[in-house]
Amino acid sequence: MATLPDADQDLTSSPLFSPLELLGWSEFFADQVQPGEADLIPRRVASVHRARIEAIDVTGPVGLELPANTNTADFAVGDWVLADPLTDMLMSRLDRKSVFQRRTEGGAWPATCCRQRRHPVDRDLVQRRF
Repeated sequence: MATLPDADQDLTSSPLFSPLELLGWSEFFADQVQPGEADLIPRRVASVHRARIEAIDVTGPVGLELPANTNTADFAVGDWVLADPLTDMLMSRLDRKSVFQRRTEGGAWPATCCRQRRHPVDRDLVQRRF
């Protein structure tokens, strides 16, 4: 990702960023938008609560309407979602580029964790061996 120009740098020679790119939008997310979803607006999740999700888009903060039976635990701050521009209804979540996950109660990694990255090194085991 490119960096923002310095204050004393000539802005006429700097690449311009779209408002979505300044929020973290990239081709990775744009490639996930299907032709039938072209009328939906991408929004970045800003906060997740038990019964609501707040997001931000090029116009500023917005509260998302959630479909029935939506589990807000499936969303995290930083996720990109597609929403209906007229109703603010959340329609879908785009795939994540990276994921931070906690271990389960028993100390095991969730099943989805293993497919997305290698297992972390057990630092305690490394310290005991050396």
